[in-house]
Formats: sequence, C-alpha cells, structure tokens
Amino acid sequence: MAGASPSFTDTHMVKALLSLEAGPLGRKRLTETLGVGEGSVRTIIKRLDKQGLISSSLSGHSLTEAGRREADRLLERFTKPAAFDSGGLLAGVQSAVVVKRPFPRVSAVALRDAALRAGAEGAVTILYDGGYRFLGGGLEASGYPEFLVNLSSLPLKPGYAAVIGFASNMHAAEDGALSAAMMLSGLN
Repeated sequence: MAGASPSFTDTHMVKALLSLEAGPLGRKRLTETLGVGEGSVRTIIKRLDKQGLISSSLSGHSLTEAGRREADRLLERFTKPAAFDSGGLLAGVQSAVVVKRPFPRVSAVALRDAALRAGAEGAVTILYDGGYRFLGGGLEASGYPEFLVNLSSLPLKPGYAAVIGFASNMHAAEDGALSAAMMLSGLN
C-alpha cells in the first residue's frame, strides 16, 4: 500500500538549501521559511542528510561542505527569491528570482505553468539586454514606470532574466518564481 504523496517538491528542497546557506536553522524555522508542514520538513531534512548536504546539531540544521558547494552551484545560476513590488502590474504579492544563465528556448507559457504547479497564481519573465522586455511579448514595460524603477533594483546584467511569481501569499509567490527560475536555468 502506497503512502500519501509528499506535500513538497524539488523547489522546496532547493529553497531549503538556499535558506540554510545563511546559517543553521531549526526545524520550526525551516517550516516557517518553506511554508510546508513539519512532516514535510522532517522528510526534506532526512533526504538532504542522506545526500550528505546537511548535518544536524543542537543549534539546528546546517550545510555540510558538500551542501555549501551545492548551494553555491545553485547561486551561480540564480538568486534567492526576494520580495518584489510590481507597481500594480501584477496581482497579489510578488517574489523575484534573477536567473544568471537563462535557457532562452523555454517559453513564457512553460515558465508560467511551472509557477502555477508550484502554487503561484502566475509568473512573468523579463529578459534584460540593456533594456527590459517580457518573454513572450504581450506586455509593454514602458507603460509601468514604477515597475521599471523596481526592476532596476534587481541585480540584472545583460543576458540575465528576472522571473516574478505572484500569488495571494509570499510562500506561493516565492515557490512559483523559484520553480520557473529552476526551469529557465535548466534544473527541471
């Protein structure tokens, strides 16, 4: 008899590694950070421990040397999710992830669908080449001056992309942006 499906995804595993990159966290804090239940966090911890990426002590869970290398490898591809304000362009709350080496053959629809599967209400992807343009077209950024100002605060360089997930809560917006960023960087 098979058990229940896990209530977390690879996105949560990546989010856990990125969260632990800043230093040790206890299970309760990881639960709050990831936005999943304690049972899921226990399973995530077990899997990361089994892969040799984290260790546990009284001070909490922290990255091993292999875990630090994996977090660094991820951070070479994209940034950690960060709150973003679209200036009224997108609904709900937003989170942005900057992708440093995007795969341009991924469609805007596929990225949006990855964000939806992760629990977000949607995602938009902006390519930066000295100017901003939406992947897939349809929207013109110049009509949203506050959006453009806020985009300029992201660590975008020519050739980079920003994925902005939006949802009714920050966990879903972060998960959507991170899931789409993982796809755009070739991780899923």
